[in-house]
Amino acid sequence: MVKLLVSDFDRTLYVGSCISRRTLLAVRTWMEQGNLFAVATGRDEESIRCKLGNYGLEADYLICNNGARIAAWKGDLLFHDEIDIRTVREIVADLERRYDTTLALTIGKHRIQVGKCGDTVLYPELEICVRPEDCAKIQGGVLQIHKRFEDRTRAAGAADMLMKSYPDVSAMANEWNLDIVRNGVDKAQAIIYLLSETALETDVVVIGDSLNDVGMIRRFKGYTLEHAGEEVRLQAAHVCRDVAACIEQETEYGI
Repeated sequence: MVKLLVSDFDRTLYVGSCISRRTLLAVRTWMEQGNLFAVATGRDEESIRCKLGNYGLEADYLICNNGARIAAWKGDLLFHDEIDIRTVREIVADLERRYDTTLALTIGKHRIQVGKCGDTVLYPELEICVRPEDCAKIQGGVLQIHKRFEDRTRAAGAADMLMKSYPDVSAMANEWNLDIVRNGVDKAQAIIYLLSETALETDVVVIGDSLNDVGMIRRFKGYTLEHAGEEVRLQAAHVCRDVAACIEQETEYGI
């Protein structure tokens, strides 16, 4: 039976600021054997397409913004789940008040910076910038709010605060990153939706290394990496060196 491999991106497929030659070869061989490949990431669609394109790598499907957006590689939009715009405005104002913060909003497939325009330290890749007070002009379409903190403790504290204050969103701290999506959105549910929407009859193999991967790892009895934290490793059915090793275990292909 055809298998679908769903891989997290940052620190799983993309480790040490690169996709290794070993992993590239393994993924390409996986697809050449007739299997499917998807990336599930907290990144926006534009960003992940750019990153994969740098390596000449295509995925059959892209699960973006921690499950808030699903697209086929050829561009067909399969799923799109927005945060209520009033909640977005309240959260942006709350984060600014508490942290005097610069953050990013994903609208559709793109991200914009909100806060200190010209702050090239936090979001050097974002060209569009608006002030927090201008968020009132945004009418909708926000899939995710993202904030980078200087340490894990502050990111986790902000996530806890938001979960208590805003029951209609899910806030997740991954390392120093804070991702906020609509409540009920996650990578596991995105995979389930993808299988249903496309009527795929396939075995699912998942691999990830962070807290936002735990849901899909647990749901599909998946893999994590040796460098993952203990909380993630305890949820995984398998622990391996890298994505290539995961593929090696799932196929006859030797690396």
